[in-house]
Parts: sequence; structure tokens; C-alpha cells
Amino acid sequence: MLTSSISIYRLAAAVAVLTAAGAASAAPRPFDVAHAQVAFDVNSIGFGKTHGEFRSVNGRLSLDFDRPQNSRVDFTVATGSIETGSRQLDDYIRKTFLDAGDFPEMRFRSTAVREIDGSHVDVTGDLTLHGVTRPLTVRVSVDATERGQPVRFTAVGVIRRSEFGIRAATPIVADEVAIRVATQAVPGR
Repeated sequence: MLTSSISIYRLAAAVAVLTAAGAASAAPRPFDVAHAQVAFDVNSIGFGKTHGEFRSVNGRLSLDFDRPQNSRVDFTVATGSIETGSRQLDDYIRKTFLDAGDFPEMRFRSTAVREIDGSHVDVTGDLTLHGVTRPLTVRVSVDATERGQPVRFTAVGVIRRSEFGIRAATPIVADEVAIRVATQAVPGR
């Protein structure tokens, strides 16, 4: 889920822009689905690293740059929307690992946000995958460019698939799966 950095000056500018635009009120805003990405990487013996993305993501962000602990995120991903670049592998993962027919969505709902520094926060929440809900904390990088431009967010973390009851192909396919979620918010929209 690969972080980018932002200076405290740029974060302060982003806060000022969002506050002036009324976005710091933590009002829920839909994800910019055109710029949302949920991706994963997993290692496997004999095949190297497999990279994939989920193409169907929906969610809402509530942003409060003045008080990051008041920010919230809630999003769902259609498990059947996986793409690895191989239709055969996509079908195999949908059926064998994700059981997409029985579990068509995964969901993340934040429960806490903790500011780390001027450009990073830790977001803790509940991840529901494969019918199992477990706590997950991800590190989120905030990247703002200039006034009126989108503020980008990139979250990175690791899950253990066995904790969600996904044990297929163990130990050939690693238990740890790196995840990356990226999206953006446009001030005043």
C-alpha cells in the first residue's frame, strides 16, 4: 500500500486550502474512484512476486486536517474485480483464495487516526475479508502539491491472509500480503 513525503510547509498550505474551502469540517466525501487504487503484492516460491489490483472501489472520506483524529474512512472493494494481468490467474485467485462468489466484498472501516508527523498518520480500523473481521493499522502518507490541487493519500500495510481463513497454497504462497491503497480528495468538492 510506498509512501511519499511532504514538507510541513506544504501540509500547512494544504490545511489552509482545505479549511478555506470548508473541507476540514470532516464532512464525508465520496472517493475519487477514477483515482482510487487498491493493490497487493505477495511472494511465492518458484513464481516470484505476484502483483494485483482491484478495479472496483467505493468509499467515503471524512477529512479533518486540524484534528486528524476526527478523520474517518470507510470503503469497500469488489473481490471479483481483481486484475493481475492474467485472466487465468485472476480466475484462480477469485475462486481459490478470495471465494468471491461467497464473499463478494471486502471492507475497511477506520476506528482511529493518529498523527505521526506533518505528512503521515496511522489509521487503525476493521478489515473484513473472506467473512472475517480483524483489526488493521496502515501508515498513510499525505501529499499536497499546490492550492486548489488534489490532496493525495497513500496507505501501506501488511496482512496475514491466514488470519482471514485464507490458507490455500501455503507455504508455496506467502502468508504475508503487502497492501497499498491510494486515493485523493479535491479541496472544496
